[in-house]
Amino acid sequence: MRADVPLINFSESEEASAMADSSHQLLDLCLRFGTMLMEVGAETSRVEDSITRILKAYGLREPSAFAIPTLVLITFKDEKGSTYTSSRRITVRGNNLYRLTMLNQLSRTLCEGERKTTDYFRVELEKIAVTPNRRFSVVLLATVLVSLGFTLIFRGSWLDALASCVTAVVMRLVFVTLERMQVNSIFNHLVSAFVAGLGIEGLYHLGLAINPALATIAVIMNIVPGMLITNSIRETIGGDFTSGMNKIIEALLIAVALAVGAGSAVVLFGR
Repeated sequence: MRADVPLINFSESEEASAMADSSHQLLDLCLRFGTMLMEVGAETSRVEDSITRILKAYGLREPSAFAIPTLVLITFKDEKGSTYTSSRRITVRGNNLYRLTMLNQLSRTLCEGERKTTDYFRVELEKIAVTPNRRFSVVLLATVLVSLGFTLIFRGSWLDALASCVTAVVMRLVFVTLERMQVNSIFNHLVSAFVAGLGIEGLYHLGLAINPALATIAVIMNIVPGMLITNSIRETIGGDFTSGMNKIIEALLIAVALAVGAGSAVVLFGR
C-alpha cells in the first residue's frame, strides 16, 4: 500500500517567490535612491529618513538604513519575516540641488496616497537619473557673478573685478573638465586653485590687476565647499558623528588643497 504523498501548493510557492522578487527589487531601488541622494549632496540624515519612510510605505517591517558619505546600507523584513539586507559603495559625490529637489519630491509621492508599484518607482528614478544638469552657460554666468560680487565686497577695483571674472571662467572650465573625468575631489580643487592663482598672478604682472591676493580669493570662493561644511556641522550637531567627522575632514583637506594650489602659483612667480 502506497504512503500518501503530500501535495505541493504551487500557488503558495509562486506567491512566496513573487514576494521575494518584489522585496529584492525594492531593496535595489532604495539602494539606488539613497546612492543618488548622496551623490547630489544630501545630508545622511535625509537619506536614512527617506529610505526608511519609503520602505514603511511599501508595508515592510523593521526598516533600517545607514548612510555615510561612501556607503549606503539597508535592512528590512518582508511580510513573511524574511530578512533582506544589502549595501552599495558611493564613489562619486557632488552638489546638484535640482536633482536633490526631484528626489525629495519622489520620496513624498511614494509615501503619500495609494501605494505605488515598483515599476513606477523605477521609471521615476530613471527619469531623474537622465535629467540634464544645469546648462553650462548658466554655471559660467554664476561663476562670473560670484567673482565680481566678492571682488567688490572686498573693496577691490574694477580692474581686479575684470581679472577675477576672466580667471574664474578659465578655472571653472578646468574644474568641470576634471570633474567629468572623475578625478579625486581634493586633487581637482588643488589644480583648480593653482589655475586661479596662476591666472591672477599672470594678469598682475601684465598690469591688469591691482590687488592679486584679493582677486585670487574672489576666484577661489567659487569652489569653496560651503555646502559640505554646512552639512558636516549639521550632522555632527545632530549626532551623526561618523558622517559629520568624515565630511569635516574632507572639507579641511579641500581647504588645504585650495591654499597649497593658490600658494604654489604665487611662489612660481617669485612673489
